[in-house]
Amino acid sequence: MTSAAAAPYVMVSFSSRDAVKVDELLAELDAHGVSHFEYRRDIRLGQDILDTVREAIERSTHVVIYLSPASLDAPWVWLEVGMGFARDKRLVFVLDEALGSLPLPFDGLRHITGRGEYARFVRELASTGTSRMPDFPAGSVEEAARDKLYYYPGGWVRAIRLWGAEDVHFTEDRVRVEFDEAPMEIPPELAQAKERAIEKRKQRAEKTGQVFFDGPNVRLRGFRASPVDETSALEVPTLTLQLGPVGWYDYEGLNEAFRERYGDSPPLGVYEHYVKLDALIRDGDVSDGQLSNIIDNAVTVVTEDGHLLYGRRTRRVTYPDSLTCAVAENTNRYLDDTDPRTGLLINPHSVAADGLPGNALDGSYVPKG
Repeated sequence: MTSAAAAPYVMVSFSSRDAVKVDELLAELDAHGVSHFEYRRDIRLGQDILDTVREAIERSTHVVIYLSPASLDAPWVWLEVGMGFARDKRLVFVLDEALGSLPLPFDGLRHITGRGEYARFVRELASTGTSRMPDFPAGSVEEAARDKLYYYPGGWVRAIRLWGAEDVHFTEDRVRVEFDEAPMEIPPELAQAKERAIEKRKQRAEKTGQVFFDGPNVRLRGFRASPVDETSALEVPTLTLQLGPVGWYDYEGLNEAFRERYGDSPPLGVYEHYVKLDALIRDGDVSDGQLSNIIDNAVTVVTEDGHLLYGRRTRRVTYPDSLTCAVAENTNRYLDDTDPRTGLLINPHSVAADGLPGNALDGSYVPKG
């Protein structure tokens, strides 16, 4: 995490019949570096419009509505106003000169009546200390993905948001898992460096007494967040995870090999080659990446009286002696396998090697549930 300030993100809602007038409002946002969503630019052919609009509003800090005689009769405008209100976003109405006041029930909200007032609003938004977009190095991944990074009050996280925002979540009954047992392919040019990195980590673990072992883990090959047949009428999305096998040595070793070959800040072309950066930023598409991700479980224990349980990490793991409120562990294809009928664990939950089948140790185990 970096101690830069969070960025404003504006959802601009308007009728297509007002596009020429609204272009001037958008230009003002661009001139002051304020990120914003606008459907002609940000919704591509074949994309789910409703989901895209919902996600944009969830990300937004402000919803700016250009209110005119045309937008008063535009169902999409009022849908976006309702979404913003329901999510407690700041609604800012910009009134067309043909309108004298806001309609009920929004007549008590702040509204803007002229270009000068709107320009002051944008300057205020751009200059607010807690809302300024960080300055990322030109040509960096952060610069390329600036609109998809996760921001919080006072900072940002060096991670690309794949889908969702804030408290978007899926309950167990709306999560499906598909498993493809095809093994991960190692880029040939990184294979030797990967083996060297693993050998170094083994030696370091032996000297320091840390835990370092291979494991039959799981990687994300792709995902879908959309309604399925039985919920399509209600437009209730279901999360479908497309998973595949990965060993910890492959995951850890490939990352080390990549850093050894290209350093910590390789050019964008390298990321495009190995992780298809453009598709990752644009669509959250991880399917063609040659470097593996890994799926883990992260659990925070909360007491009945509302306290978080913290623990101090031991010397046997990474970042020893630091405090953490999360219990995290990589998903293990064998130890975390479940009965497809009941969802209960079906394999012996033991860290001892004796008694485990060979395919649980060599990484070839295919989960049943």
